[in-house]
Amino acid sequence: MAINFKEMRVLDLGCGDGAYTVEYALCGALSVLGLDPAKRAVQAAISRSRAMGLAERVKFKVGDIYHLNTISLNESFDVIVLRGVLHHLEDPELAIKTLSDFNGYIILLEPNGLNPILKILEKVSRYHIEHEEQSFSPKTICNWLKKYDFSIYRKKLLNCVPMFCPDWIAYCAYFFGPVVERLPVIRELGCGQVIIVAHR
Repeated sequence: MAINFKEMRVLDLGCGDGAYTVEYALCGALSVLGLDPAKRAVQAAISRSRAMGLAERVKFKVGDIYHLNTISLNESFDVIVLRGVLHHLEDPELAIKTLSDFNGYIILLEPNGLNPILKILEKVSRYHIEHEEQSFSPKTICNWLKKYDFSIYRKKLLNCVPMFCPDWIAYCAYFFGPVVERLPVIRELGCGQVIIVAHR
């Protein structure tokens, strides 16, 4: 819902097994390319698009955000999606910089680095520690985008459930979510994710 995908050419960076990538085609995208460094994930994604009858419009390749020189971004795509990618990367600002020649929309969905529950999970959760999870404030991400001449088209904090949190926290956060999302100051800390749409 962050953008109208109809007739858009979409590049999904860090697509994983393609579970979300195929949705862009279902939302009307003209063509979709999913890129991920994990070969097994890409194989699973290819199987998924074939099983759904979308293999002509939704394709997948092994690759990563730091090495996009073989792809002509401006000639091939209107939208680049980074769904939950930056917080996994060693150098997220460099990842944004690799997109600095792109003229189109960039959609980012990331954990809200201002969320105190998430910051605690990053310090004590085995999953977060093993995967070197690091979250960033929405302002930090927006500043990276602005540094490389993107304008912020839309920003929204949503969903009180932090990514990869224990079930009991998820159940509690889900219950309070609708209230927290409506309260301006509390929303900044209480929401678990931020979606940012940038444009050039």
